[in-house]
Amino acid sequence: MKKNIFKLVVDHSFLYSALSLFFSTVFIHLIYIVLITPLADEQISISLATQSGLERTLPVILKDPEQEICLILFAWSLFLAFAIYAKNIISMEILNMGNVERFTNTFFNQSVSIQNTKLVEGVSNYLEISTSVIRYISWAIPSIGFLGTVRGIGEALGQADEAINGNIASMTQSLGVAFNSTFVALLLSIILMFVISRMDKLNDSLTLTVRAAAED
Repeated sequence: MKKNIFKLVVDHSFLYSALSLFFSTVFIHLIYIVLITPLADEQISISLATQSGLERTLPVILKDPEQEICLILFAWSLFLAFAIYAKNIISMEILNMGNVERFTNTFFNQSVSIQNTKLVEGVSNYLEISTSVIRYISWAIPSIGFLGTVRGIGEALGQADEAINGNIASMTQSLGVAFNSTFVALLLSIILMFVISRMDKLNDSLTLTVRAAAED
C-alpha cells in the first residue's frame, strides 16, 4: 500500500502538485471559516465592548489573511516535500537492486539514455530544480508576514487620534496584526527550513548512491 502511494505521487507529479495546492487552500480556509474567524471575532467584540486589550489567544494570532496565506503555503510545501521524499525513496530502492536503467526512467519520469559519467550531474541538477519551489516558499512566507507587519503598523498609525483620546483597543488590535503576522511567518519558516535540511540530507544520500552505482 505504501509503495503504491509513493508510485502514484512520482508518476503524476504535476497533477499531484496542483491537487495538493487546491487541497491545502480548501482545508486551511475551512478551518478559518469554522474555527479561527468566529472565535477571533468573538474575542475582538468583547475587547471593543470592554475597552480592554485583546488577549493573544491562538485564534487571534492566526485570524488575519497574511497568516492564512502563510499556512496554506506551508501546508503545500509539506505536500511537495513528501513527493520528493517518495521519489527519492523509490529511486534508492531501485538503485540498491542494481538497475541503473530503470532508475533513470523512474527518476526522470521518462525513458532517457544518460551515460553513467553524466548521470550524477543530471541527478544533482534535477534534485536542485525539484526543491526550488519549496525553497521559494521558505523565502515567501517571511515576506508575507512582513507585509502583514507593514499593514498593521499603518493601521495603528491611522488610529493614533483615538488612542490619544483614551481608546487604545483599536490601536492595540492593529499592532497585534503587525506582530502576530511576523511571529507566525517566522515560526513556519523555521519549521520549513528544518524540513528542507532533511530533504537536502536525503538528496545527498541519493546522489552518493547514484555515484556509487555509476562507478560500478
